[in-house]
Amino acid sequence: MKLPSFQQAVGFSVGDALSLFLLRTILERENYSKALYEHFNLDFPGRSVSYEYVARTTNALENNGFLFSRTEGRKKVFQITEKGKARLLEYETIYALRFSEVSTVIDRFYYFLTKNGSLPHASIEPLHEDFRLFISKLLSVKDVVRFMALRLSLNRQSFHMAEVQE
Repeated sequence: MKLPSFQQAVGFSVGDALSLFLLRTILERENYSKALYEHFNLDFPGRSVSYEYVARTTNALENNGFLFSRTEGRKKVFQITEKGKARLLEYETIYALRFSEVSTVIDRFYYFLTKNGSLPHASIEPLHEDFRLFISKLLSVKDVVRFMALRLSLNRQSFHMAEVQE
């Protein structure tokens, strides 16, 4: 079975991020939509979502069998199902290493641009194909090439573009 690409399977849409956040949060502690809404907006202030969007997403996860709910007073409290735990484990198994790869690339650029912190010493592996499109949205390829060329030119009078590629 061919796994879908990262963008097809997880993506970086707000909905996908919210779904993964909800599964992880509810795994740790059952909760209701209003508290989940507040928790998401607190943890991701740059990606705020409406309460209605959180409620729709939790209901969709429940309809797909990833969550189940019970009513306590006027609150609908969600719990994760075995299917939801399996889905979360699937995402972690497939994508945890890849998220780490993206983070390492971003940390390297941050270090070289700012000299803040320490240079990440993780081994350098080619970035997985599914993540190249995502990184290209964060970092323009032209800008990266310009940066590398300017960085080489600080210490040398001449260099070959093949060195920039390397």
